[in-house]
Amino acid sequence: MGIEGCSGLSIYDYLTTKDEKEHDKHCKDQSKNLCSLAEGCRYSNGECRLNVGRTLSNAYINGGFGFGKLCLSKEFTRLILLILFPPSYVFIHEYETGFKNKRAILLSFIYTCLFYFPGLIYTLLYKHRR
Repeated sequence: MGIEGCSGLSIYDYLTTKDEKEHDKHCKDQSKNLCSLAEGCRYSNGECRLNVGRTLSNAYINGGFGFGKLCLSKEFTRLILLILFPPSYVFIHEYETGFKNKRAILLSFIYTCLFYFPGLIYTLLYKHRR
């Protein structure tokens, strides 16, 4: 991923802060399978590197908002999902654990469909219990 007009230079050569360089090193240490799970990293051209995509959505969703300047954890994004649509929080957590408790997803969805607040309360209790 070179910069046009510059021979052999990469945008990664221009990481400015110590945090960005450490974050890039963290990404390089990830395997291909773990790269997509690592916050703020991206797998491309056969290696895992810091996601230097300049879009706000890339930075926000991957937890690398500001790439070391201001870092929001994955849990922050999940809390927003919990408030907007409670079953999405349960689904994401169960997805990461291999869907060990499919009943929790179904109950959260049913309670949310009945009325928003029972679903929200059930999901908050689910979060507290895990």
